[in-house]
Amino acid sequence: MARPIKEGLDYFPLDVDIDQDDKVAIIEAQYGIVGFGIVIKLLMHIYKNGYYYQWTEKEQLLFARRVNVDIKDVGAVIGDCLRWGMFDESTFGEYQVLTSKGIQKRYFEATKRRTRVEVAKELLLLSKDDIKDYTNLVIVNINSVDADIYLQSKVKESKEEKRIHIVEQDGPARRDVSPAYEDIVDYLNAKAGKNYKHTTKATQEKIRARMAEGFGLDDFKTVIDNKVRHWKGDPSNDRYLRPETLFGPKFESYLQENPNLKPTQKKRANDFTMSAESERELEEQIKEREMLSKMTFMEQNEYFRQKQEAANGR
Repeated sequence: MARPIKEGLDYFPLDVDIDQDDKVAIIEAQYGIVGFGIVIKLLMHIYKNGYYYQWTEKEQLLFARRVNVDIKDVGAVIGDCLRWGMFDESTFGEYQVLTSKGIQKRYFEATKRRTRVEVAKELLLLSKDDIKDYTNLVIVNINSVDADIYLQSKVKESKEEKRIHIVEQDGPARRDVSPAYEDIVDYLNAKAGKNYKHTTKATQEKIRARMAEGFGLDDFKTVIDNKVRHWKGDPSNDRYLRPETLFGPKFESYLQENPNLKPTQKKRANDFTMSAESERELEEQIKEREMLSKMTFMEQNEYFRQKQEAANGR
């Protein structure tokens, strides 16, 4: 009986200054040592099994348990990893797979002495020039690599009616896929009487982050329905019927709200005011995150140092 072909690595190269990489540094600045640890654990799992991580709901739960971190926090880190380019957004959008050019390059380099290394053409991010020296690579259809990936892609495509077109480039043709930005924003505009654009970068980032946490198109529609029912027409809250608020960190709490609860049933008349104050705090957090994204790692450290001094009254 032939031995099974080994796919994963026993060890992988980890630069001693990995924390100085801008993508890693931003995650660490946002989430501290927990965020850094999650990134390393993700890389460990990817290389142990090959060159990608199938980020299914089951894997999210298992990974969160293994690293002993709340699944919401794990999802937030994954969302920002996609946002900052640590993993390829298009591949994740279509196949729910975490991978990148760098990961694939290092994996192919580590396995170049093997007789045969299979790689799915749909997941391959490197061009022909990038892989020309790896003569042991066998490009296969994704069906022969992992049927679960293919099935998940088709189900998601059917549910969310994604717009897909082929992109011509130097190298293997790949599908350029966006999550259902247009479906979600159009639904919000129709229900709330707004006119937001689905092409806005900030809106797309919010939607990607929530999808990385496992939420789907139906969840977005439920949140929109819930908040339109509670906020539309109210002077204090109607302005918060926007992607920035609805698809932000409080998304899950909005999703769990009682859809039958009407604004007039709230216990106190000032509940709307309290909600508005909470939204202002959220706006400040969003602005701070956007400001941090434009800073260098050293500038971020100095910012947090000054902020801590101010909080201590020094």
